[in-house]
Amino acid sequence: MECETPVSPTKRNKVAHLRRTYLLKREPFIGYQVTSHVEFESIVLCKQKDTSGGYANVPIHCSDEALDGFQKKVSDVLYQRFRILSTWEFKYLEDVIRREKPDILHCHYLPDARFFLKLKRTAKIPLVVSAYGYDTSEFHRRLLGYGKRYLAPVVREADLVLAMSPDMERDLRQLGCPPEKIRVHYYGVETSEFAWPERSYERSGIITLLMVAGLDEYKGHIYFLQALAELLRRLPATQFRARLAGEGPLENELKAYVRKSGLDSVVEFVGFVPRANGAILQEFREADVLVMPSVTQKNGLKEGIPGALVEAMASGLPCIGTRHAGIPFVLSDEETGLLVDERDVSGLVKALERLMTDADLRRRLGSAAARKAASEFNRRQKIRDLEAIYLSLLG
Repeated sequence: MECETPVSPTKRNKVAHLRRTYLLKREPFIGYQVTSHVEFESIVLCKQKDTSGGYANVPIHCSDEALDGFQKKVSDVLYQRFRILSTWEFKYLEDVIRREKPDILHCHYLPDARFFLKLKRTAKIPLVVSAYGYDTSEFHRRLLGYGKRYLAPVVREADLVLAMSPDMERDLRQLGCPPEKIRVHYYGVETSEFAWPERSYERSGIITLLMVAGLDEYKGHIYFLQALAELLRRLPATQFRARLAGEGPLENELKAYVRKSGLDSVVEFVGFVPRANGAILQEFREADVLVMPSVTQKNGLKEGIPGALVEAMASGLPCIGTRHAGIPFVLSDEETGLLVDERDVSGLVKALERLMTDADLRRRLGSAAARKAASEFNRRQKIRDLEAIYLSLLG
């Protein structure tokens, strides 16, 4: 009897994700991409590691943990003072690449791509770089333009740069990135986790207004609070409440404004709300309206696409956003939400009043937002799109 020849399993392609610190608490969107691959194996190469927020179910190779003693001390000084990798750290990461044999390098944020660029040069494999916001809108202005010169080798040597929206694509072109190297690709969210078709848009009691964002200037909290102060002059405090989920450098300043404006009875700061334990789902389900009043800072800093906005859309929550960066790319005015201009407090008040008083409008916009999120921004489809981008570089 003739024996069958054993068939070797098909080798899967492999992608190495690079981030200086894997994973910052406010960067679950990177963790999504790293841990959700379908046709590719995934590994992480990083300088520092913090997986307390999850997304640790892939091999993580951390140069900071590979050293001790004198080498560790010198490496720490070099990073703290000059933001560079030591020779020992570079050799460790280079050995990982040589051993793991990834087919693609995928670096998150342009400055991180510059930080790890030598690995691309020695590995001689394609490099994909994802831009997310500050790296295309503000970083290049730093140190009298040195930031742009610092990033120049990245846009020159990367094989592809991923922009989250057409707005970010324009920013990349202004940085000198060749148009043929840019792909508009939004990473998506796990819309099925946030979907809530049982949502009721009728509300006889208090209307809950929700904002989920770090307490940073470009998130525009102050304009939301100014709009609430105007609402409070028009409506009883018993008709609405606002929950601000997030933490950040403006916490004390914003709380002081709330006290000064007499908003204590309607505004609650709830701190950072994690996704891992389902707490953010509960916030979306108990809210009636999501507000995302992002603005461009004086130094040019702006958003990419706020992940919380798309998550709220997926849950069927009617949303108000500003005509800022990538927000109009996901939120269509009068179709899947309401858009107002940046810093337009009176426009924000009108939009809030419309949604607070019109359950049919909340239902129409919220339902349309859920359909759009599920059909266009689903993470699983976006991961397949990302892998198709990888494969286009591998021929």
